[in-house]
This record gives sequence, C-alpha cells and structure tokens, in this order.
Amino acid sequence: MKILSFDFGTSSLKAGFYFKDKIFFYTNKNYYLDKPLLSMKEVTERIKGEHHIEEADVIVVDSIFPAFKFLDEDYYPFDQSFYWYNSNLGETINEIEKTNFKIKYVLSYKDYLNFLLTSKISTDFITYSNFKKEPYLGKFIKEFPDALGPAEPLGFLNEGAKEYLGIKGSCIILSGTIDAFVSALGMGGVDVGEGGEIGGSTTCVYKIIEKNSSELPYFFQDQSIKILAMSCGGITLKWLKDTFGLNEEGIFEKIDGNQKKDEKLLFFPYLLGARSPLWLPEIRAIFYGIDISTDFSDLLKAVVEGVAFVNRQNIDTLNLDKTSISIAGQTAASNSWNQIKSNIYNLSLRRVNYLQSAVVGSIFLGIKFLSNFKDHELKDFIKSIIKIEALFEPQEDKKLFYERKYKNFIGVQNRLYELEDLEKI
Repeated sequence: MKILSFDFGTSSLKAGFYFKDKIFFYTNKNYYLDKPLLSMKEVTERIKGEHHIEEADVIVVDSIFPAFKFLDEDYYPFDQSFYWYNSNLGETINEIEKTNFKIKYVLSYKDYLNFLLTSKISTDFITYSNFKKEPYLGKFIKEFPDALGPAEPLGFLNEGAKEYLGIKGSCIILSGTIDAFVSALGMGGVDVGEGGEIGGSTTCVYKIIEKNSSELPYFFQDQSIKILAMSCGGITLKWLKDTFGLNEEGIFEKIDGNQKKDEKLLFFPYLLGARSPLWLPEIRAIFYGIDISTDFSDLLKAVVEGVAFVNRQNIDTLNLDKTSISIAGQTAASNSWNQIKSNIYNLSLRRVNYLQSAVVGSIFLGIKFLSNFKDHELKDFIKSIIKIEALFEPQEDKKLFYERKYKNFIGVQNRLYELEDLEKI
C-alpha cells in the first residue's frame, strides 16, 4: 500500500506516507494556505525522492472546517481567498451576493482541494452534518450530491493534478473529512465512552457516544461523537514565545521552577475570543490578580494554567465517565504542560504514540478502503497500531489546590465577562 495523507491546519501542512507497513511523517514549513496544491507538491516531491516512488494508491485530505471557498455555477471561485467561519461570514456572503457573482457552491477547504484533485463537487457526511448546523451555510447543502463516507472514493486524480504533483498511474482520492474528527480516529478513538484532547494551534476535546441523531456522526455505524472546539492552545503558547522572545523549553523551565501556589493569579486565554463553551467571539484575554509580588514566571504559569482551565470547562461539559483521556497534537509534546493539565482535570492523560493524529487517522481511512475492512476489522487494526507512549497521573499534593483555583477561575470569569453560571451557558 502507498497512502498519502495531508492534514491542512491553521498554520502548517502535515503529511504522512504509509508504505511497507510504516508511517513516515512530514511537515511543510513553507505553508501556503491560499495555495494548497503548491504546499502538497513540495511535500510530495520530498516523499517521492526519499522513497523512490512515482505512484500512490490513495490520497486522503483532511482540513480545518471553518475555511471556505465560494464558487459559481461554472466552478469559478469568487477570488483567491478562503473565507473563515466567524460572526461576519453571513455578512460576507450577503455582500458577495450583491455583486454580479452568484454563489452556487460553498466548499470547505478540504472539499475545494478535492475538487482541484478530481474536478468533482462533493463532501463527506461529517462535513455535511456541520453545514446543516451552520445558519449561513445550510442553504448551500442542496447543491451537494449524496454525502460520502470519509473512506469512500470520490474519484481518480485528474490529469492536471497528476502532472502538477508528478504522480503516475491511477491514484484514488478519498472523500476525507474534518481534521478534529479524523484526529480522534488517529488517537485510537474506536469505542463508546472514550474521550480525548487534540492539542493543535487550537484545542478540541471529544467523546464517542452511542449513535444519536442529534449529535454528529462518527466513522462507525453505531457511534456518534461530541466535539467541542476552543480558541486557545498551541496558538497561546506561540503568543508567549513571540511576545517574550522565549523558546518552549525556556518557558517551561521557568514554569517548572515556580513552586508557588497562587490561587488568585489568573489568565483568561481569549486572545481570539471564546469558542466553546462560552461562544463569545468579541471578548479578549485578561490577566487578573497581579500584585507587587507577581514575577515573570508567575505570568507564564498563569497562561498555561488558563488554557487548561478552559479545556477543563469543556471536559466537564462532555461529562466524561472515564478516569483517563487520550492526548495528541503539538501541545501534548510538553511533559510539563501535560502534568499541569492532569492535575487541573483530575484525570490521567494517555499520550499516544503518534502526535500527528489527523495524519494517522486519514491513513487509517486509506487502509480501510484498500483493505475493504468492516467496522470491527478497522477497530481491531487501529487498536494494534495505537499505543500509549506516556501516562500522566494527577499529583495528590496538587489536586485540591487546582480544584480551588478552577472554581476561582469560573467565578472570576463570570464576573469579568458578565456571564451567568457556566452550567446555564
């Protein structure tokens, strides 16, 4: 099997190549969000050169959901930009429709890239379900043919894309899906009740549940999934690094050396506004509780704690009935941050062996297609591949402190942002 997997995130393109029963990982540092084929081409050339191959059996693409391209009935885009889902998207669509441009199709980032690769308009059932829930996008779903399963074939790589990417032979493009969903699969999420945290530029937490028509569908016929997305995570750490000129090692060295137990110093990490569970895009970040004794390491520690407190709100919202969750993504690489999170969540954190879980999840979709796996066969295969690489347990001497500080975080947050009790949000 030769499977190419491409994960288009907010700040980087990560890719994987499954070959001879091994997964090889790649990152394109020259990432062009508005030029996805160019980003793919650069990674594909590296893979071809390193493995001396010119063919691929399958390509699977996943991407962030809230980036869209507007096309007319002749498949021409409105412009070269992708438009982000936010509070202004409806206004943007209205303004476009006032011009001579008539929107026929609204494609997610992944679906637009699949269109470039196959010349076909389509989507998968998970993206389709998300479209139905969005007030500005629902009216466009009638233009899609039947939504495909993420592991179903959309078509063959077209001649133009084959020539541009330098891929010979017949290569099948699978429908693929949204990055957070396929990340859960790539973390080994196959059984009802399992939960996890996906720590990318922004963070998502998920819980797999029994099939429920009011929730989003998952990859297995008898399951649905709840996913809650936040606006903080790796991007918050990047802000720290860029603002204070520190690398990640330097940040956590200062945090690890800080043994103070300050319940009053808080950071509300809403640099980009708040997504789940508050859904207040207009609010912004705040330091609270600074006094004359506060030093730089205190502020750094408050920032990473603040992200964990927001994550905790969402974990509580999911009502996980397990004592542990899986973790993956860029933020899961930090042992120090994982330990702080474990203490704040009062949960064991299981870091899986592949942090690039979206890449791995899309490869699993390719394997399912090529092997014609049934659900139980795919589950067994995934369980044989995904292992626990590290375990982080709550520290007894920190749990009570962080429980008090978390309650303080919620109380101050409600006052600062004039919120009702979190349970009512």
